[in-house]
Amino acid sequence: MEVTDYFRQNVLENPDRPGITREMCEHVVESAEHVVRQPNGRFAFWGRPEGSGLYLRVVVTGDRRALHNAFFDSAFTRQQRRKEREG
Repeated sequence: MEVTDYFRQNVLENPDRPGITREMCEHVVESAEHVVRQPNGRFAFWGRPEGSGLYLRVVVTGDRRALHNAFFDSAFTRQQRRKEREG
């Protein structure tokens, strides 16, 4: 997948988002557990990378050709854990 300048600067080069790699993001997009089309036309994908207890939210452009943003989504992780406990 391609990447936007925003992704390059604010995800890959951001010291506040250590451990997030392009490959990890591409894997989440390919094997997402949950997908939502956002009001701005972009798509958000959630998946749990191997070795991580948190869900990674990966946002791609509306044409699904480029990674735009990615971050560990603790709110989504809490929501999923509640669902798992409730059965």
